[in-house]
Amino acid sequence: MTIDAQSTSSNFVYSDHTDCGSLSQTHEFTVPIEEDKYDGLVDGKEIHYTRLSDPSPSDDWQMKWSFLKIEQLDMECDERPYVTTFFDGFAGTELDTNNWITGYRDIPPFNLTLNEEDAKSLALPEFVSVEDDLLRLRIGTNNTGNNTVTFIQPDSSEVERSFRNGTGTITTNTNRKWETQNLRGGCLSKGRYTIRAKAPQVHLDESFVSAVWFFGWAGEVDLYEQCLNNNSSLGNSCDVMKASFHQWAVDDGNVGQHYDLQNRSPNAGESGEHMFYQKKIEDKGKYSGKFIEYQLEWTPYEMIIRYDNEEVFTFHRYWTFDEEGCKRFPLTCDRIPSGVPLDNVWEIVTWNRWRSFFMDLVISTGLNRADEVFEEDEFFEVDWVRFEHKTDNALINGPELLCPGENLGDFNYSMTFDDVIQGPIQWSFSEEGVVPRSSLNQNPLRLWSIDDDLNSFDIQATTQNGLSCMDYRVAGTVRVGNPTVENFTTENRGCSGLVLYGDYPADIGTYDWQVFPTDKNVPLDITQGDNWLAVHPDDLSSTASYGFRYILTLTNRCGRTQQEGFHWVQGCKEFTIKSITNPVTDLLRYVIYEDGKEYARDNEVDVFLYDFNGNVLSTQKSTGRGEIAVTPLQPKTYYLSAKIPGTEQAVSTTIIKN
Repeated sequence: MTIDAQSTSSNFVYSDHTDCGSLSQTHEFTVPIEEDKYDGLVDGKEIHYTRLSDPSPSDDWQMKWSFLKIEQLDMECDERPYVTTFFDGFAGTELDTNNWITGYRDIPPFNLTLNEEDAKSLALPEFVSVEDDLLRLRIGTNNTGNNTVTFIQPDSSEVERSFRNGTGTITTNTNRKWETQNLRGGCLSKGRYTIRAKAPQVHLDESFVSAVWFFGWAGEVDLYEQCLNNNSSLGNSCDVMKASFHQWAVDDGNVGQHYDLQNRSPNAGESGEHMFYQKKIEDKGKYSGKFIEYQLEWTPYEMIIRYDNEEVFTFHRYWTFDEEGCKRFPLTCDRIPSGVPLDNVWEIVTWNRWRSFFMDLVISTGLNRADEVFEEDEFFEVDWVRFEHKTDNALINGPELLCPGENLGDFNYSMTFDDVIQGPIQWSFSEEGVVPRSSLNQNPLRLWSIDDDLNSFDIQATTQNGLSCMDYRVAGTVRVGNPTVENFTTENRGCSGLVLYGDYPADIGTYDWQVFPTDKNVPLDITQGDNWLAVHPDDLSSTASYGFRYILTLTNRCGRTQQEGFHWVQGCKEFTIKSITNPVTDLLRYVIYEDGKEYARDNEVDVFLYDFNGNVLSTQKSTGRGEIAVTPLQPKTYYLSAKIPGTEQAVSTTIIKN
């Protein structure tokens, strides 16, 4: 379904539907075609044009949707799991400029944002910082003085403006050493992108603007945008999260969404009007002011926006119509058969740009008032950013264990490539004592020698990600010589149970535990698994304390080692909660006891008051004593409960309200 590169035009059938799909005219026309501008356009194809009064929650746009009739699809649902291909937890004290730039990109189409004459603040590098494992985007007054900037107008004239305030913004860095022509105008294509961030509570102070969005030649997707404008469709935009999908009318020779209603002739060199599809999501502190995971999942069939794993807005690529052409219904991948003729399947023409081009991720802040002086700064904080893609190349192929005396030349470490994970490749090691035999950019990699004192080392492969400008890194740990557990972790089970875990991989070593109790009066039940040991009293109701010594024998193909240790298990305490007066009329006073004495730990206890149906009527933190007002409650029986921190115990008592 690719147009011949020698073709200069293509003929189409154009059906014009208005007012809920009623057919008004059918046109035949010619569209000049450039190579690879739209793979789906071939002679005789139909474009279904629909004008709807309000397809999205907007009063300001008379949307005009165009659909291309699809005769056959040769792709199936991709059931593979996502693999993390990039993660930035913003550790340290500096932004990684290999991955991010401060501010906006200054090439088209990003200069559409930079050159707006009504800008209220400047995105300044000094307003971006990394501290306490957080990215912090500052919003406030620039104490170093006004910043003067010259804007170039469309007629080449210059406008000089000064700014009192600054804001912080970051954008994915597309200018990488592996940049290709396919990354034009953006960093990211299909995948799942998650940003855990705490947005400012702009509904409390409407001075601030914040957004998490994707922008580039493919178009624009706003995961959320707040307080940027107030229009009739949104009411007060500071009270909502505005999610949207839209495309600018960029004249770059690619078929866009809308066509000029006057001449009725779509032109591949004129992308027409701005497509805008939005949804308002009520906020007022529901999302802002707390850390939320904002996510875009971009598949070949749809784009899904989620907040904390909850789907809030979706844009579908494929649709079907009813017989009158009035109602349209989205199609997911499981509803479109692959490799067979299709009758009533239509692709929304907007998707052409998302099929062809990339977008950058932008995390930005701004201001609504240019002259306001801020006594205190506001911050937009980002905890982490994660990119995920579907690829079969998530692991390094090679041995996880090497033994002294083995011929290292017999072993290779390698990665395989597909349409997502691509070459070239760069290998690296966590320890200097690993010497390669082959070049570090050769695949597969062969080793020459390893220092005798190394117990383990990490090997990492860095390569190109075809769906992201970020490097794809995958790492694995190689163990050397006899096995050793470097760290044990423990998990408490019930009152007197304990599970002990070793960190040596059970797939290359076997564990054999021997346990010796120190108190014969507390018989123990002992079980063991691949890398764990579980111990608890034979009497599961026992609250006794006890100790045990163990000898762990670890074996791998290189040899055997033994490690010894001792653990003391503190048995359960007896906790109770009592009401000082019972029945109670107005004020319920209670005391929590530990082994008969008043609770005196530093950790606060969670106290709950329930009705007979289990509904929570009151919650509070307590250090041992507390009061709960019960005057409004009806006379009946209630339950007072306390959850003891650091244990799995909860205690309760019955309360009678007069």
